[in-house]
Amino acid sequence: MVSATRRSSRRPEKRSVDAAEISDSGNESDFIDEGYESPPEENQKRARGHKRARTSFEPDPDFVENNLYNALSNSECAVSDLALEWVEQWMSDFESNKSEAITELFNLVLRCCGCYHLAQEHDMINYDSADATVADIAVFFERQRYHEYPFISKNKDLKFFRQNVIEFFENIITVSHEKGCLYKEQDTGDSSLASPMMNDILSWLAALSSSTIRPFRFVSTVVHMAIQTQICEQAVSLSISLEKQSRQLNNAKNNKTKRNQRAQDRKIEIISETIQSFKLQHDTLIEYLGDVFSNVFVHRYRDIDSAIRVECLRALGNWMIINESMFFQAKYLRYFGWLISDPNDSVREEAIKIIHKLYKHISARNETMGIGFRQFTERFKKQFILMVWGEQQMSIRIHLFGIYTELFKLGFLETSDISDIGSFGFFLAESTHALSNKAKREWCKFAEAVCLEQSTSEMEKFESFLSTHFSHKFGEDEDQLNLSTCLRYKALISFLQTSFQDYADSKRSLVSVTSTKPFPDDLISDLFSVMYSLPSFQGSWEVLVQYLLCDISSVSFGTIDNANDDYDRVTEQTLKERLEIARGAEKNAFLIMLYPFSHYICSILKGF
Repeated sequence: MVSATRRSSRRPEKRSVDAAEISDSGNESDFIDEGYESPPEENQKRARGHKRARTSFEPDPDFVENNLYNALSNSECAVSDLALEWVEQWMSDFESNKSEAITELFNLVLRCCGCYHLAQEHDMINYDSADATVADIAVFFERQRYHEYPFISKNKDLKFFRQNVIEFFENIITVSHEKGCLYKEQDTGDSSLASPMMNDILSWLAALSSSTIRPFRFVSTVVHMAIQTQICEQAVSLSISLEKQSRQLNNAKNNKTKRNQRAQDRKIEIISETIQSFKLQHDTLIEYLGDVFSNVFVHRYRDIDSAIRVECLRALGNWMIINESMFFQAKYLRYFGWLISDPNDSVREEAIKIIHKLYKHISARNETMGIGFRQFTERFKKQFILMVWGEQQMSIRIHLFGIYTELFKLGFLETSDISDIGSFGFFLAESTHALSNKAKREWCKFAEAVCLEQSTSEMEKFESFLSTHFSHKFGEDEDQLNLSTCLRYKALISFLQTSFQDYADSKRSLVSVTSTKPFPDDLISDLFSVMYSLPSFQGSWEVLVQYLLCDISSVSFGTIDNANDDYDRVTEQTLKERLEIARGAEKNAFLIMLYPFSHYICSILKGF
């Protein structure tokens, strides 16, 4: 552990966020749009003052490349070893009151932006001068005739560079945690828990993140987000260690054995000291998380550069999954709610994509939804559903259907919501968009979930009857019909018919379609040809034909055990009514679903 006595660990005063503030308030007010302003359109011209006369800046012929940049530009670079070397260099600098390591790190970020005017060691001594130093460097950067911008370069020789840089900063956090550089060794009287090393890194990166130069803001923001993500990982790991140590302490205190009491007391003392150390480390990490969020994220998530907004959203989604207890809360979820209306397509798509990922995360773990996410869902559900009709980007619509499917599984959709979403499938069937087939498949997954839930519910109603009765027409053999499958097809037909009627009556006028009149037969056939490949409906076309030609009215059920005859007859009749394919529209819809397979079944149908 390094000593914290050489330099002041105080950063310039910025808003700090403590553990109490970042906890979930659970209030609806967390979603109020107070203080949020939509980012300006990127092609919108900003007011400019009088232009200063500029002279061209060229790199010094004696320019010496940054060592870290050189190393990370090599595809064979051992990134973890490089991070270890840097941390050890910083520790050595700290003992001798030098700034060589932090200068190298700062200049690495500048070189990632393509800047040739680098900071000198004497520039990095005072945190208070960070903004002024960055402003001076920005002037030289703007004078450069050529900007390579390696961090986002499409040059195949640099395709690995960005990932190397991100991994480098992540490894710095990991190594610093192991060596104790993330934490203060002793109380310096400062209210902040931040270590001198983190003050160095975060202060200079923060100055870059608020620069007027977009590459400076972009690279420093990405690096901030990577650092924050790694700190999230460390905080979660420490929480697990704290829980483990707390259990050991309770076990030690509850040990009633009187033997070796002195050794037992010493064990309790050691565990207690370990817990105190872990708590201090955890509180320090929480302070870092709050500082980065309040000093960087809340400013850059609405940056004029849409690429920076995307990076912020992507990082926040990762934090919510990694550190749920801190970030999966209403006050952080609201940022996604605000940015689903962003003027930039990429930002909206990223927001919707991450929201979909979060719903899948909850659904896959079969967990009870937290109050914050529940409030977020109730607040923005209607906006999600309306969005698909107004959104022009098909790729965003694709992710919206994923959200709808998860919302349905979680029980958030009402009948009217299902109808609104269902009717959009017929717009997709009419669409000629290049991505419409992929969108149709996602819509079909939603329809599949709806029909599966309905058929399962129907089967549960007859569970008692089917446990005591059987029919030779239904079973698992090849020549028998599967009862659950039949009910699923019935549910599908009902869903398609209802959805089409809603589309034709009220929704079709909301969207732009090329045909003059919708033809339900063609549209239903088109959608089913996609749905047929999904697990719940996958199978041979013979199943449909067999069900269509089955005379349900002639089916009889025999009893396995003695049961109430009156009840059995009523239940049997009800089940047969559920299975019966009504003449007219319903039977026609079944035939329509067979259109894609007509060349296979034409000869069979001729015999009936």
